[in-house]
Amino acid sequence: MKTTNIFGKLLSAVTSMALLVSGTAAFSGSAPLTASAAGAAMIDTTDVYQTIRGFGGINLPEWITQGDMTDAQVQKAFGNGDDELGFTILRIYVSDDSNAWSRAVPTAKRAQALGATVFASPWNPPAAIRNTVNGGLAGGKYQLKKDKWAEYAAHLNSYCKYMEGQGIDLYSVSIQNEPDYAEEWTYWSPNDLASFIAQYGKAVKQGTNVKLMSPESFQYKKDIYNAILGNSQAMANTDLFGTHFYGTQRGQMDFPSLENCGKDIWMTEVYVPDSNSDADTYPQALKVAENIHDGLVVGNLNAYVWWYIRRSYGPMKENGNISKRGYCMAQYSKWVRPGAVRIGVTEQPNSNILVSAYKNTDGKIAVVAINKGSNAVNQDFQMASGEDIKYIDSYTTSANANLAKKELTSNGTSFSASLPGNSVTTFVLSSEGGGEDPSKTVDDDGYYFHDTFDSSTASWTGRASETVETAAGKGMEGTGALSISGRSATWNGAVKSLSSRTFVPGTAYSFAGNVMYNSGPAEQTFQLSLQYSDGTTTKYDHIASATVPKGEWVQLANPSYTIPAGASDLHIYIETDENDSDFISFFFDEAVGAPEGTVIKGADPPKQVILGDVNFDGVIDSLDMIAARKAIIKGDLTGASLKAADVDQNGKFEVADLVNIKKFILRLITEWPEPEVVVPPEPQIDTSKWDNYQETASAKDIEFYKSSIKHMGNTYRLAKKLTAAENGESLTVAYLGGSITEGKNYTTPFSKYLQTTFAKGKFTEVNAGMSGTSSVVGLVRSEKDIVAKNPDIIFLEFSVNDHEDIMYKKCFESCIKKFLDMPNEPAVCVLITRAQGGFSSQSQMYPIGKNFDIPVISMDDALTKAFNSGYLKTSDYYSDEYHPHQKGGQLIADCMSYFVRQALRSENLKTSYTQPTSYVYGAEYANCVNVDPKTLDNFNAGSWSAGTGYNSLPYSYTLNGGSPMKFKTQGKGLIIVFKANSSGMGSIDVTVNGKTTKVNGNKQYTWGGPDAELGYYQNTTGDLDVSISGSGSFTIWGIGLIK
Repeated sequence: MKTTNIFGKLLSAVTSMALLVSGTAAFSGSAPLTASAAGAAMIDTTDVYQTIRGFGGINLPEWITQGDMTDAQVQKAFGNGDDELGFTILRIYVSDDSNAWSRAVPTAKRAQALGATVFASPWNPPAAIRNTVNGGLAGGKYQLKKDKWAEYAAHLNSYCKYMEGQGIDLYSVSIQNEPDYAEEWTYWSPNDLASFIAQYGKAVKQGTNVKLMSPESFQYKKDIYNAILGNSQAMANTDLFGTHFYGTQRGQMDFPSLENCGKDIWMTEVYVPDSNSDADTYPQALKVAENIHDGLVVGNLNAYVWWYIRRSYGPMKENGNISKRGYCMAQYSKWVRPGAVRIGVTEQPNSNILVSAYKNTDGKIAVVAINKGSNAVNQDFQMASGEDIKYIDSYTTSANANLAKKELTSNGTSFSASLPGNSVTTFVLSSEGGGEDPSKTVDDDGYYFHDTFDSSTASWTGRASETVETAAGKGMEGTGALSISGRSATWNGAVKSLSSRTFVPGTAYSFAGNVMYNSGPAEQTFQLSLQYSDGTTTKYDHIASATVPKGEWVQLANPSYTIPAGASDLHIYIETDENDSDFISFFFDEAVGAPEGTVIKGADPPKQVILGDVNFDGVIDSLDMIAARKAIIKGDLTGASLKAADVDQNGKFEVADLVNIKKFILRLITEWPEPEVVVPPEPQIDTSKWDNYQETASAKDIEFYKSSIKHMGNTYRLAKKLTAAENGESLTVAYLGGSITEGKNYTTPFSKYLQTTFAKGKFTEVNAGMSGTSSVVGLVRSEKDIVAKNPDIIFLEFSVNDHEDIMYKKCFESCIKKFLDMPNEPAVCVLITRAQGGFSSQSQMYPIGKNFDIPVISMDDALTKAFNSGYLKTSDYYSDEYHPHQKGGQLIADCMSYFVRQALRSENLKTSYTQPTSYVYGAEYANCVNVDPKTLDNFNAGSWSAGTGYNSLPYSYTLNGGSPMKFKTQGKGLIIVFKANSSGMGSIDVTVNGKTTKVNGNKQYTWGGPDAELGYYQNTTGDLDVSISGSGSFTIWGIGLIK
């Protein structure tokens, strides 16, 4: 129900129509539910309903600027392994331009190869056979010319034949997407639709294997379908029915005459509960599971298909990770497979409990239970049809779990389970006689599990707040690996649940995994460990350990590890030993569990280092001299090779080492030089008052302050600037951020603290807060608003304005680098705030700050802990969803002040600071400046009218016609800052050197404030020939030139 220029409509647009049509609130969940008398959910395999075809979503590279799905994203969507969605249906777009049909082919082929069914939907007929009427919702933007029905049928038929010619087994094509909600596309009356199908339905399918799908109503409006049901020829030509569920209430989903017509009903588009909140917001995401349940149980749907597969509000986020909404959908798609039939079960056995059941073609039964209440419920399940249950695996998604697996024990024909509050659980039942325990099978290599991390995390998750994600190209063989970053303790790492049916306590098994790290000490000890319960307490045991040289892969393996007898709740995990004071980031690959005695292939053991034996052949001779000369030219030694070549043991391989190796070979020396002990100079700062400083706050207050220090970081620059201020030099502190910074509730008290405590000379505060400023907008603003002010200390606060798109991550990293590169060497600190609902961008900002080794102050951590413990209420901090009131601002300032005092203690002082040479996401946009296009070569405003700008943004240009803005300049790329809103902003095409990028001004998360997108980028500086055209009232507030 979206088009290129309105795909981000606010929910209110859908809600208003829902109210008009239904008279009830859209997305309220369902009609009132009446629970049966509390008791067991009775499952009856003899009570059979509809056949399930599958679950899925649309891929629409024709519309979105992010382009097509990557191979990894297709695998994650349509694969059914660990951390994959298990989708089996792909919807694609029938463009009105046949030249664009090819854009749907690559992903359709990849999805089909993974077993997906592909179908297509049209929004508009070709321009030549339609009239533009601009009739609004009731009349549509376009209407098919009455005398062009045959041409339209030929158009659809050509599309079907084209796709079949490309190797796509197109299952069906519909007549029209949302003909009853057509303000931006083509309107049809119900009678015209039925007449077209009756007259031309066969022509659409002629010469193909494609089925004809009905038009897809936006809200399951019955008039469209009744018109077909009442036309015998239209009914005969229609193979299946399609509908959308926007605003469709539970009570509106039941359509007996359609359900009993003998043809499938597919729900082909929806998003719930809205498109303007993040898909990870919970428990709102649970509405997805409830909507699927209602559609399958009340509406007897055969298929359930989402809107965009990859979107901020979709089952997959823009970064390719599965969202909470996606996990709720996967509770069905992974275990209710194509060909399954819905079977009878008590739908509402307890208050707030919804249950549905399905029998798959392999005989396994999937029971999906939703607990809409906030409290856990103990629920009984009974096989009313009498089958004995042999094995039960449960998978739960809740606020704190994603498809978390447990193994349950049956009581013959029944079992019981606890359903956590606000959760959805799928129980997979294998009946008696169902064969071998599926958890006991081994793969072709003889392994119980073999996790390669090429396309998923394989159910490995973080043990605390660390980030655990796949890292393409970082594995042992150049493929994928698991990346573990953002650690704050040695036990932080990656963990995987083990099946006690597979790994039986008291029995020995073979385990292995491989680790490597790139930053930190020369070597680090890693441990592969087991967490388990002995029935009363949680215990830990080490499976294997190894000392790993930096930059080298090393395997941790134990071919005969016995799981303690009586153990339960088994979890295998990877961690560092107690000597890891840096809490280093690392990679993990090729994790395997296998029968005892299995020799698991992995990285070679660490090389034995002999100083001077550069080629590791066991002797020191001329061959080592040759190897050393080659290495010093390349400068690529790491790990054990670096230790062997660094014969003076100063941590570097230099010419002096080459000379000593030569002397040793010539027997001019017989021992290597003793390592030089360098005593670093003491910092020129009086730390006594801070080492002996007595905090006056309460113990609980101090604990709150402490919990805000996410990463102390390198304090050299901060100490240097504050010491200079104490000696009478001027001190300028700058804050760059959004409305939280603009409001001054934390900046004013903290600046006052710095001024009264340290500034003996001139003190200046630069508040560069501006409502809506994200990392992208902040980077464009930074040259004028921060760099030009030459501040000594800079705080960055974007955390509730950023999103997961890679653009935000790279711009945040680029912003930090830009400031650290300033000639006056300012101290740069990250301040992370959070929304009342828990949202922040800490997961992406903290690894960046830690990599730069700059201070990271996390109000996210401090507030979360304070709210959970009862130390604070949300009203003690927030004035609304995002903003702190005056007292809340003082709490931030107090945490920042406490951090400064800790940073100046002698134990935290450093003697120098060096920037990292590698980045977490990328810093290639650091040299970005905001340029007014009228100052550039060959500027022509075209139909763009100049304005006064927004807030601190110095200019604006608003589109008022069809002529493009043109100019020429030099650089690497452009970032476009623009006015964004939920609708009406229009879109633009940014064409640079002949390459066009579409930028859409309709955004769900803005309110007429600024947003930004990358318009163009190339790896080298060169000529940029720019043309910007578009539609609507698009307004540009800034053009960031990446130099």
